[in-house]
Amino acid sequence: MVAIIWYIPRISHPLWALGFGSLTGGICGNLADRLFRAPGVMQGEVIDWIRLPNWPLFNVADSFIVASVALMIFLSWREVPIRTVVVEDE
Repeated sequence: MVAIIWYIPRISHPLWALGFGSLTGGICGNLADRLFRAPGVMQGEVIDWIRLPNWPLFNVADSFIVASVALMIFLSWREVPIRTVVVEDE
Protein backbone atom coordinates (compact mmCIF):
# COMPACT_ATOMS: atom_id res chain seq x y z
CA MET A 1 0.00 0.00 0.00
CA VAL A 2 2.82 2.39 0.84
CA ALA A 3 4.52 1.64 -2.49
CA ILE A 4 1.30 2.36 -4.38
CA ILE A 5 0.75 5.67 -2.60
CA TRP A 6 4.39 6.62 -3.27
CA TYR A 7 4.04 5.75 -6.99
CA ILE A 8 0.60 7.29 -7.74
CA PRO A 9 1.84 10.89 -8.29
CA ARG A 10 4.14 9.64 -11.05
CA ILE A 11 1.27 8.16 -13.10
CA SER A 12 0.07 10.35 -15.94
CA HIS A 13 -2.19 8.01 -17.93
CA PRO A 14 -5.80 8.26 -16.70
CA LEU A 15 -6.60 4.55 -17.05
CA TRP A 16 -3.54 3.55 -15.04
CA ALA A 17 -4.53 6.14 -12.42
CA LEU A 18 -8.01 4.58 -12.31
CA GLY A 19 -6.52 1.12 -11.86
CA PHE A 20 -4.16 2.13 -9.08
CA GLY A 21 -6.84 4.28 -7.41
CA SER A 22 -9.34 1.42 -7.43
CA LEU A 23 -6.71 -0.95 -6.08
CA THR A 24 -5.92 1.51 -3.29
CA GLY A 25 -9.62 1.86 -2.45
CA GLY A 26 -10.10 -1.90 -2.29
CA ILE A 27 -7.06 -2.38 -0.10
CA CYS A 28 -8.20 0.42 2.24
CA GLY A 29 -11.70 -1.09 2.48
CA ASN A 30 -10.42 -4.51 3.50
CA LEU A 31 -7.82 -2.97 5.81
CA ALA A 32 -10.50 -0.89 7.55
CA ASP A 33 -12.48 -4.08 8.22
CA ARG A 34 -9.38 -5.73 9.69
CA LEU A 35 -8.53 -2.73 11.87
CA PHE A 36 -11.89 -1.60 13.21
CA ARG A 37 -14.22 -4.62 13.39
CA ALA A 38 -14.86 -6.48 16.63
CA PRO A 39 -13.28 -8.02 18.68
CA GLY A 40 -10.47 -5.43 18.47
CA VAL A 41 -7.73 -3.73 16.52
CA MET A 42 -6.10 -6.12 14.01
CA GLN A 43 -8.33 -8.95 15.26
CA GLY A 44 -11.39 -8.27 13.13
CA GLU A 45 -12.35 -10.05 9.94
CA VAL A 46 -13.20 -8.78 6.49
CA ILE A 47 -16.96 -9.08 6.06
CA ASP A 48 -17.99 -10.72 2.79
CA TRP A 49 -21.67 -9.95 2.37
CA ILE A 50 -22.56 -10.23 -1.33
CA ARG A 51 -23.90 -13.68 -2.11
CA LEU A 52 -24.66 -14.73 -5.69
CA PRO A 53 -25.88 -18.16 -6.73
CA ASN A 54 -23.05 -20.54 -7.66
CA TRP A 55 -20.40 -17.91 -6.84
CA PRO A 56 -18.12 -17.32 -3.82
CA LEU A 57 -18.98 -14.65 -1.25
CA PHE A 58 -17.35 -11.26 -1.79
CA ASN A 59 -17.62 -7.59 -0.88
CA VAL A 60 -17.25 -4.28 -2.71
CA ALA A 61 -13.58 -3.92 -1.76
CA ASP A 62 -12.84 -7.35 -3.25
CA SER A 63 -14.63 -6.31 -6.44
CA PHE A 64 -12.51 -3.17 -6.73
CA ILE A 65 -9.30 -5.16 -6.24
CA VAL A 66 -10.22 -7.73 -8.90
CA ALA A 67 -11.48 -5.12 -11.38
CA SER A 68 -8.38 -2.95 -10.97
CA VAL A 69 -6.02 -5.89 -11.45
CA ALA A 70 -7.98 -6.93 -14.57
CA LEU A 71 -7.68 -3.37 -15.91
CA MET A 72 -3.94 -3.31 -15.21
CA ILE A 73 -3.45 -6.66 -16.94
CA PHE A 74 -5.36 -5.35 -19.96
CA LEU A 75 -3.31 -2.12 -20.04
CA SER A 76 -0.07 -4.10 -19.76
CA TRP A 77 -1.19 -6.44 -22.54
CA ARG A 78 -1.96 -3.43 -24.75
CA GLU A 79 1.42 -1.90 -23.74
CA VAL A 80 -0.17 1.33 -22.55
CA PRO A 81 2.55 3.39 -20.86
CA ILE A 82 2.02 4.40 -17.24
CA ARG A 83 3.65 7.75 -17.87
CA THR A 84 3.06 9.76 -20.99
CA VAL A 85 6.01 11.81 -22.14
CA VAL A 86 5.06 15.29 -23.25
CA VAL A 87 7.43 16.81 -25.78
CA GLU A 88 7.19 20.56 -26.00
CA ASP A 89 8.01 22.41 -29.20
CA GLU A 90 10.79 24.91 -28.95
